Amino acid sequence: MAMTDAQKKDAYQFFIVAFGAAPGVTYMNQLNDAYGAGMTSKQIVNVYTTKSQFQAIYPAFMSNTDFASKLIENVVGTSATDAAKTAAKADVVAALNAGWTRGDTIYQIFTNLAAQTTDATWGGTATMLANKVTVAQYFTETKLVNTTEMGSLQANVMSDPASVAAAEAAGNQGQTATLTTAQDLFNGGSGEDVIRGVAGVQVGGQDQTTLNSSDVLDGGAGTD
Repeated sequence: MAMTDAQKKDAYQFFIVAFGAAPGVTYMNQLNDAYGAGMTSKQIVNVYTTKSQFQAIYPAFMSNTDFASKLIENVVGTSATDAAKTAAKADVVAALNAGWTRGDTIYQIFTNLAAQTTDATWGGTATMLANKVTVAQYFTETKLVNTTEMGSLQANVMSDPASVAAAEAAGNQGQTATLTTAQDLFNGGSGEDVIRGVAGVQVGGQDQTTLNSSDVLDGGAGTD
């Protein structure tokens, strides 16, 4: 069963707040399965914040203060004042000290922000979040970017509408994959993907070939 529009919006907002990235096809399929199993958005967020991808950004050993500071800086950037960010960090620390999980906190942040587009303090951040949702949906549903590498799912999007168009144009350039000597799996989207590899090269008597018969490479649509 496909997720509802409200669930999709939660999924995009969560990935943006937690990872600064679009979910892409692989993660969106996982999220769809979780919703199909009857999980709520808050439950899903709490599961994902225990995963290695999240803890690579926010290690479990981080103090509540350090976590709050890094999270707010990553989410807000320059879209709100220093005073507003200081207050937000204090709110996060207080919530965590009161027993909230990091997942609870992230869920509350994107839920609150979504309704603040006209707020004098947080309007810029809320608009930036909405713009990032637009780009994340474009990457995931239109470009069908299929990777679990977070760097390939990130885009520089701000509250300025022009940043949306710029990010989508950059997405049209496709993905770049560099083959290894092991088996490589690559699924491209509709952009102009580039796959780099080496075939039949010997250096010092050692085979340097990275294009192997076991590789599974699908450039998808577009000119690759």
